[in-house]
Amino acid sequence: MRTFNKTWSRYLVRLVVIGLGCMMLIGLFALSASSQGPQPGATPSGGSGQAEPVAAVDSALTPVDLTPPFKPIPFLIREGISKSGVEVSLPVPDLSQVFLEDAQPSSGPKGRRIGIVRQLPSPVTILGKQASSGTWHTLKDGGTLWTLTAQSKGALGIRVHLEDVSLPSGTQIILYNIANPTEVYGPYDVTDLYGRSDFWTETVFGSTVGLELYLPPTVDVASVRFQVRELVHMYLDPTAPSAVTEASCHNDVTCHSAWATEASGTALFTITVGGLEFACTGALLNTYDNETWTGYFLTANHCLSDSESALGTQQAADTMEFFWLFQTSQCNGTPPDRLRVPRTGGGADLVANRTRNGGNDFALVRIRRAIPGGLSLLGWTTWTPGANDVLTGIHHPGGTFKRISFGSLASTNSNYWTVRWSSGIIEHGSSGSPLFDRDHRIVGQLSAGTLPLTCANTNLRGEYGRFAVTYPVVERWMKIGGTINVNRAYNGNEQGTPEQPYNTISEALALAWDRVRIKVRAGSYRESMRVTRPMTIIANGGTVTIGR
Repeated sequence: MRTFNKTWSRYLVRLVVIGLGCMMLIGLFALSASSQGPQPGATPSGGSGQAEPVAAVDSALTPVDLTPPFKPIPFLIREGISKSGVEVSLPVPDLSQVFLEDAQPSSGPKGRRIGIVRQLPSPVTILGKQASSGTWHTLKDGGTLWTLTAQSKGALGIRVHLEDVSLPSGTQIILYNIANPTEVYGPYDVTDLYGRSDFWTETVFGSTVGLELYLPPTVDVASVRFQVRELVHMYLDPTAPSAVTEASCHNDVTCHSAWATEASGTALFTITVGGLEFACTGALLNTYDNETWTGYFLTANHCLSDSESALGTQQAADTMEFFWLFQTSQCNGTPPDRLRVPRTGGGADLVANRTRNGGNDFALVRIRRAIPGGLSLLGWTTWTPGANDVLTGIHHPGGTFKRISFGSLASTNSNYWTVRWSSGIIEHGSSGSPLFDRDHRIVGQLSAGTLPLTCANTNLRGEYGRFAVTYPVVERWMKIGGTINVNRAYNGNEQGTPEQPYNTISEALALAWDRVRIKVRAGSYRESMRVTRPMTIIANGGTVTIGR
């Protein structure tokens, strides 16, 4: 279990592997002084008084990085190159049918629709120095720049989908707001592909975007390619009063300071599914790994799918964009601008999920990019809440700023808690949001609510997938956290956890993701090692020799 007083391991040598595609024979030498925190099975305070051991973890705060984030300047502005005109323009879409559909109540769970995917009149294709649209420029450093201005008239925001991408080392892509060039995203390079051939950019909050491709003088232009066929047209402003059905009975989370930790770990995210852009809610989860800060994020499966009977997909998780601290700065204050809150793009890896019909409607993803400092990785438990306990939901109704609701357990079954609200309500967009017990630990995620979702509905309830049902599916990842464990002497069921490590480094590499740590128990590992992503490899308990 992670605690606030972290004990760091001391190592004589710590090898950080950042090479791409390299074969290596390495020896690692270390003195291990790592301490194990409390293990699964500890019984937390509160709850219904049940006697059986349960799994539980407390919250922890991510370290704050005081280094200001790098903010690129568009090359056209940096080089003083003038350019006018829009090469690709989409007319104002007819959203009348969309608005009619949005106004209809839904009997099932869903996120809040905020945008539609629009197809370009013809794909924009880059193949070497051949471009179907846009303009080429030669820069002062001898490099080459390709630029494109694209517009979706009437859009409040735009996301661009880049497909069939091949970017040699040193090549960069930048996206920015033509009306506000200080709103810039990127530079995107080969590391933003995470082994894939396509990605979605962050949202630009405007109707016209500039796209730039920079090729250094040393790059072989013939090896560069990508295609743009579609973009997201965001039509809903989540800060507008119309974004929520019944604002009068929502509780501003900032008015409840006792829940500030839980609020900082709860986030709004947007996702593209089935040609539509949705907003949902979810929460960061803490793990048993005391030494890493990995962005495991719990939400509802239906937020990653276009039907409650279908599993969410990795393709949907690739499009996830996370908005942190989207909440007022003071009680009942002015809602913040989403452009001004911390944000994490780059998508996520889908770790595990279950449908509403086939389980308890959950999805656990691992955010690919580093999450901002100062957020909370939230505690959770498999404990059963007491019948008289106050239960708390923190969420983003309608995709708008953060709110808080209070209630009690109305009923339960093998997969779900049903909560009767006494203060505050839920709406579409609250889907996937965490439910907390009286000890401020997560016990479930929102799957559905009774209709109508209005203040006048005195029987309004929320149905939450039980974390006790989720836990056996995700237990392995809660134990791994950000560290895959290897011990050549282990012969049991290999999971990569401290108790059930892999017995070869090759197996750990097959599971690895960017910035993962691999902790290798002392010994000789007679195998070759090909490292294709940034990671940290640490010897544990003595000398580690790797090689044939």
